[in-house]
Order: sequence, then C-alpha cells, then structure tokens
Amino acid sequence: MRNYFSPHTIIATLIGALLACSYAVVGTYINRFIAPDLPLIITQNWTDIIITTLFGACIGYLSSLPKSFMIGVLSSALVITLFLYVKGVLNAASTGQAGVLLVARLLVFLPSLIFALPITLFLRWVTDWYVHNYYYALPNQRITVGFIWVGFLIGGIVLGTLNGISQEEEQAVRQINQLILRANAATTPADVPEALMKTGVYPMNPAATYQLTWGSQTSNEVIDGYSAGVKSFVVTAIYSNGIIIQCTPGTTMSQTFCSKLQIPTP
Repeated sequence: MRNYFSPHTIIATLIGALLACSYAVVGTYINRFIAPDLPLIITQNWTDIIITTLFGACIGYLSSLPKSFMIGVLSSALVITLFLYVKGVLNAASTGQAGVLLVARLLVFLPSLIFALPITLFLRWVTDWYVHNYYYALPNQRITVGFIWVGFLIGGIVLGTLNGISQEEEQAVRQINQLILRANAATTPADVPEALMKTGVYPMNPAATYQLTWGSQTSNEVIDGYSAGVKSFVVTAIYSNGIIIQCTPGTTMSQTFCSKLQIPTP
C-alpha cells in the first residue's frame, strides 16, 4: 500500500476528477449546442456534475493506492461495478421493481466488471507513466510532459459528446416539437393536429411552456411470417402545468400517435 498522499495517488485523483468533470459538463449541456432551438430537458444539474467529479476522483485514487498494478486495477473496477449496481437497484426501488432488477443486475455483474476494467487500467497506467516521466525528466522536459493534462481534458470532452442526441433522435424530437407548436398556435379545434386532439389536452390546454425528452421502445411485429423486434422512438412533452404527453413519431404527421400520461392535480 502506498502512502495515502503519495505523488501517485494525488496525480491519479486529479486525472480522474478532470476526466469525470469534463465528461459530465459536456454530457449534460452538449444537446444545447447540437439543437439550441429545441426545448430539450436537462436531466442533470450541477449537483450531479459534482458527484460525478468526486466519483471519478475516488476511482483514480483507489486505482493508484495499492502498489500492485493488478490489485489497483481490479479493486477500482470492482468499486465502479458495485456503485452502478447499487445505484440501479435504488432507482428501481422507487418503481417497485427492485426485486426484478436485483436478479437482472446480478446476471450482468461480470460483464459490467469487464467493461470497467479498461477505464481503471488506463487510469493506473497513465498515472504511473506521468509520475515516472515527470519526476525523472529534465526541467525543460517537464513542460512537454505537462501537456498531457490538455489531453485528459480533451478526452473527457470527447467522451461527453457521446451523450449527444443522435440524428435520428433529433429528427423524431423535431417532428413532435412541430406538432406541439402547431397545436399551441391553433385558433380553432380544427387547426389542432389530430394526434394531439385525441389526447384531450387540446384545445383546452393553454399554451403552457414545455420541455422535451426522448427514449426508445422495442415492439414485436410479424414480418414475412417471423416475429421481429422493431425499435421506435418515444418523445415525451412535459408541460409547466403538469400535463405529460407521450408521442410515437410516425413516418408522417398523420401516423403519429400521442397519449396523455398525467393530468395536473387541482
């Protein structure tokens, strides 16, 4: 075991924090740059970013604390897997599905651990490389070695961009957004798009502000005599007055289906 505040643990902590922070910030706000005209909901806040940063710092610290390379990599990867496991179960507990997810998570525990290993392997390796090259380099060479921090920042930013909305998702969200804009601008019931008229929200619903979120669902359909899973996008509009509308975009506006999920309580 290394000293708790050795150069290795300090550097690894800073690397983990920088990667996690840049990833979290970009991942949270990237869609504001990709589609600034869409009212996309931001599901994370600065509290989540701080928690992610602290978690990255802890993983970096744990990966470099043991003197053994493999123990550091394996132990920190195990912490990541356990954290994600517990977080998933706690999130499911609020929906009453904790028991089902508990078993499901156990089945993917080992694959999750294998997925976490490259992350902790990189943190441990790059920390050892940095400490060795920085402390044994000449003064003028240390400046060159120090540029690796820029690389860490860029790496976190690149990873964060992977959370951005895809082109297909953006197209689906834009279709529903246009549908809502038309309904909000309608002056008569006949002007309200049929998909939204069937929800019963329009034309009674005032032009409340709204935010959009999206996801996907898979349904079984029979194609050429065979059952196949067909993936479709689901766009949810959350209004400021409490109403929630969920829509499945179709090929055309007339093929779009919408339903009301919640009515505001008086």
